[in-house]
Amino acid sequence: MGRIPNYMRRHADTILTGMVGVGSAVAAAFAPALLKWPGIQQVLALVGLVFLIMVPFLRRWNRKRSGTAVVVWVHFPEWGTGWDLRAIEFADRTHASVFPVRKPLQVAPSSWPEVVKSVRVLLDYLFREAQPFGFDPGRVSMFVAAPWWVSWAIGAPFGHHTNLDVYDGERSPEQLLAGGIDVYDQYSDHSEGFFLAGHLQRDRKTEVDHRDLVSTKLVDLGGATDNLRAIVLKLGSHDLVPDAVLSARKKGAVRALVVEERYASPGYLHQTTANFERLAAEVFTAVKEFLDTERRVSEGERLTFMVYASLPVSVAFLLGAHLSVGTDFVLMHWDDPNQQYVEAKVR
Repeated sequence: MGRIPNYMRRHADTILTGMVGVGSAVAAAFAPALLKWPGIQQVLALVGLVFLIMVPFLRRWNRKRSGTAVVVWVHFPEWGTGWDLRAIEFADRTHASVFPVRKPLQVAPSSWPEVVKSVRVLLDYLFREAQPFGFDPGRVSMFVAAPWWVSWAIGAPFGHHTNLDVYDGERSPEQLLAGGIDVYDQYSDHSEGFFLAGHLQRDRKTEVDHRDLVSTKLVDLGGATDNLRAIVLKLGSHDLVPDAVLSARKKGAVRALVVEERYASPGYLHQTTANFERLAAEVFTAVKEFLDTERRVSEGERLTFMVYASLPVSVAFLLGAHLSVGTDFVLMHWDDPNQQYVEAKVR
């Protein structure tokens, strides 16, 4: 039959909808003649006309609920409850389908690899097999509440995804000023909503030429483990730098890159898509430059990079997606009861 014109292919849904409306109106106008039911012809024709007029408005309303939302809730017991339900309620207002993924975390680090693995398996299944159940892989929004290293780990496989939005919990300015952008209250009843924090798109430029939101410095640790480096990301109110540098030095790392926020108000970054995407891009640029430099200096030796971080989970997800291909990262978790860093084995 030949090729369908590009215009018709792009607008096939609209054309079909118009045809349905016209058909309905015509059918309504001629039905009385077939039924031999005089006196009702005008009424049915009017109903058909109203239907024809209403179709575009119904389509526009339905377009507001499109795509798929995935709500990932990986939490320690002390984080309380309710975050996942609020995320589902929020996502359901703007998305055609919502898929929750819930996994509890135990205190023992030995149980974490299995939890992260199971979340990855579930996400992989959704993207590959769940289309018959309403999953739209072409437009996906991720809502993630988890320790930063979980978010980083589950974001890693999405580095080449074509269209993915990442949302974060929204807090009031008072909450932010009191506790910074990394407070765990975002997972509790204190969270006020959600906002679009970033977007993943294949081949999208993520590096920036200058840094407005963060500063960087190199710290010589003097370690004896030639293939070990450290990356310290201080992007929230919690000052992890002294403990992180001490931990990296004890483990024998040679050098550390320290990235620190320099927001207008310490610990506070206005929650907009532009701000959070800019933050992720600046951190990505700084870390990538460090990775490239250290690899060049090591003359091809395969390096391992320990990551210590205090940062929003959305930024962790974006960094995991952008940085994890071809790099050996060891993600470090602060064990508060024992006042030390432990490896979060998430592979």
